[in-house]
Amino acid sequence: MRHKLFLGAIAFLFAIGLHVTTIQDAQASAAEFFKCKLAEDATMEQLVTATEAFLAAAKENGHEGYSVRFLSPLFSSDISRGTYWWVGVGPNLAAIGAINDYWTSDANKEHRDRFSELSPSCETSSLHVVTNVGETMEEE
Repeated sequence: MRHKLFLGAIAFLFAIGLHVTTIQDAQASAAEFFKCKLAEDATMEQLVTATEAFLAAAKENGHEGYSVRFLSPLFSSDISRGTYWWVGVGPNLAAIGAINDYWTSDANKEHRDRFSELSPSCETSSLHVVTNVGETMEEE
């Protein structure tokens, strides 16, 4: 009986893996969210500059296709001064994983340290498969 349950569980997990892989391959997009807070003396302009430097270094180290958007709430029931969301967008889940590995690497220590000075507190994080529906927004 246990053997049949084990085989059934393996088959179920395999089917889920195929389904998620199929969805991910078809959509080819993933996003990660971090709710963070700026240091008292830091500005969003400084954070943007530091993030641009990180992205340039990441690209030089073979991590292309990852971009960052900052969401700065105008209203929210749980915001305070300096609260923002880091939204990292990659072409797939593997790219998000690779950029996270790069983030924690010795090669990125300078950028990670600068980010910690500007934004010492990130309280939540999440990873999402992005399902695109309809037309993409064009940049103005």
